[in-house]
Amino acid sequence: MGSPKKRVQYRYDSVGNRSLMIDPDGGRTTYAYDALSRLTSLVNPQGERTTYAYDAAGRRTVKKLANGTRASFTYDAASRLTTLANLKSDNTVISKFDYQYDAVGNRKSVVEADGSRVTWLYDNTYQLTGEHRTGTTPYRNTFTYDSRGNRTLKNEGGTRTTYAYDAANQLQTAKTTGGTTTYTFDANGNQQLVEAPSGDRTTNTWDYENRTTLVQLPSGIRNTMAYEPDGLRVKLEESTGTKKFIWDDRKAYLAETDANDDTTVVYTQEPILFGNLVSQRRSSTTNWYHYDAPASTRALSNSGEAVTDTFLYNATGGCLVASGTTLTPFRFVGAIGYYLNTDSQSYYVRSRTYVLAAARWSSVDPLGFVDGANLYRYVSNSYVNAQDPTGMTGKCTVKTFTTITRQGCALYDTAGTSFLPDKPGVYGARFSVYAEFATPCCNCCEIRQYTRGGIKIRIGDGQSSDSTHERREDCIRVTQKAGDFEIVRTICYGHRTGDNAPANGENPRNDKYCPDRESGCKYLSYDLPGVADMDKTLKEIAAINTTIQIEIDLIMDVEVIDVCNGDELVSALSTRIRCTGNPTNGMARVKYPKQSDDCARD
Repeated sequence: MGSPKKRVQYRYDSVGNRSLMIDPDGGRTTYAYDALSRLTSLVNPQGERTTYAYDAAGRRTVKKLANGTRASFTYDAASRLTTLANLKSDNTVISKFDYQYDAVGNRKSVVEADGSRVTWLYDNTYQLTGEHRTGTTPYRNTFTYDSRGNRTLKNEGGTRTTYAYDAANQLQTAKTTGGTTTYTFDANGNQQLVEAPSGDRTTNTWDYENRTTLVQLPSGIRNTMAYEPDGLRVKLEESTGTKKFIWDDRKAYLAETDANDDTTVVYTQEPILFGNLVSQRRSSTTNWYHYDAPASTRALSNSGEAVTDTFLYNATGGCLVASGTTLTPFRFVGAIGYYLNTDSQSYYVRSRTYVLAAARWSSVDPLGFVDGANLYRYVSNSYVNAQDPTGMTGKCTVKTFTTITRQGCALYDTAGTSFLPDKPGVYGARFSVYAEFATPCCNCCEIRQYTRGGIKIRIGDGQSSDSTHERREDCIRVTQKAGDFEIVRTICYGHRTGDNAPANGENPRNDKYCPDRESGCKYLSYDLPGVADMDKTLKEIAAINTTIQIEIDLIMDVEVIDVCNGDELVSALSTRIRCTGNPTNGMARVKYPKQSDDCARD
């Protein structure tokens, strides 16, 4: 996709991962993956190699850039990012961010490399109500909202701005001591006119698909835009000239050309939906990007690892510090393609425009009320914890994600447990998954769970039955035979729907989103991996006066998937369950606890 005169070609490996991209100028970017299809390296047309490493839970731990710098990631037990360090090859710190979280998973503070601290406060719906920075560039901002999520007051260091809205949540006025700015919208809910206290007017013209085609500024500058049929912007004429945009097949920026279709800048992106910007090459010079956790660009470095540019933002995207002269439109949430319109001080985000002054969208959500009744609110005013790379719906954001196991195996009674089926004796290990997601996009988050490994059953003098499980998304009906004994089990993993529906008439899915799948921001599942129907088996074993030994060695892989953004992997955990036992008719039976209907953590 992109300019009609430009063609992008792709090649894929045997499991569908992009292995090669040929850009419109013939440049070749190659990609390599591990056995779990995780990106391990990419090499762009200049031969600049980026490599990646992961921990046992599947979380990215290191991104090493071609100029020798690297990003290091550290997580807590809930897979929340606690430290992000951007370092040079000699371990000199470019930038470093140590994050802390509140009880529900909102970021509550960050300490930067120079000791500066930013603290964030929230109301009971997780809207940002306060931001306080100490150290370099100190500030204190507070925010107040009405019952519909419209910001009614902004207090920036004592400078107060009050806002008024109509019944459709359209911004009408913004008042300061310097006067009142008024806003006018068209019949489709698009911001059409902004009039400053001085009388200066900014007008926006929209097409029939509610896309901005012309912005006329008080200075006389005109910005014009053109779009592809899929809605992506492919042309921008602004004060600095004409830019045409080439996109890849993942809706990530690949390159820009001038009015004559000559390439002016090429971007290196990870091959994922919306990309993850690695570097830009402009005028034969490559610069590499260094980010904070909210995906905003905090520094650029050159081929010698020298920092050429630095940036500092407040929570809503206002740029407080910008040093250096490197041209880059990717600043606030730049990693995933928020594109700065310099003349109008707004960000183009694929489907809509985010207006910095108002900290909200300039038009209604094209998807309607999927994210709530307020069609202009940006990520439910939880600016520090979420992004919206489509401009239509937010990303799945994980607040808490953990697996819970009980050491060792036991003989369980599962009657009356709500989720698990009533089985006459199960020999296995307790295992559960707990997660919390951030509003407003909880329904974008889906848990998927897989099992791999094996279970061995040894009877009497050595008869054995081995079952092996591989990752797959459908139900697996396993029949284990050992001599005269047959044990049938069904493992139902994959997409966790939370509806407790039986699969193939056998095991229920034993999971739940609370309060329901559409609005559930909490998730809980219970499982008892092992061997069922032990009462019958033990009775038969006793009748022939022999013994049974069970060896369980399973790995439970659990993933959080963003179903709103191309099934992007958000977070992953792997837990090993390993135990060996010799259950007998005299073994004490453990009552499996009744599961919570409100997703209370086990």
